[in-house]
Amino acid sequence: MKERIIREFRVLSNPDEGFRRLEKRSLEDVVSDYILILLLSSALGFLATVILSVIRAVYYQLFYHADIFYWNMLNYAFGIGLALFYIYLFLGTFGVFILTLVMRAFARKMRYVRLIKIVLLSTAPILLFGWIPLSQFPLFVWMLFLLVKGMKSPG
Repeated sequence: MKERIIREFRVLSNPDEGFRRLEKRSLEDVVSDYILILLLSSALGFLATVILSVIRAVYYQLFYHADIFYWNMLNYAFGIGLALFYIYLFLGTFGVFILTLVMRAFARKMRYVRLIKIVLLSTAPILLFGWIPLSQFPLFVWMLFLLVKGMKSPG
């Protein structure tokens, strides 16, 4: 798992080299890395939601003297966290393939397998850092940058 995450960070730190190495990797290898990191990101999103909800409840109780029913709050936090977990999984699977179908209109000469690999690698910023609150827009821009860089890379 650690090796897969390091491989994703290499793409982020040096996109040209990452997309050059992409040709040597099989589609199965890229999809396997993507799915494992998607599961890890979904789990981190769940944990971040639950932990931030508990911290917010304690803050309100300490500084605003709010009456917090912790069992109800935990139930709500786990429900929101699980919903986020499944949204990540849904968008991370179906959303990526819908994106590849849309991108296919712009890259007609590119093989579909290469396009899928580029899209899966381009989602690395969102997968690795998307669980951090309020970071989605810059990560989306970073993903678009990687997507354009990957589409322009030779291969």
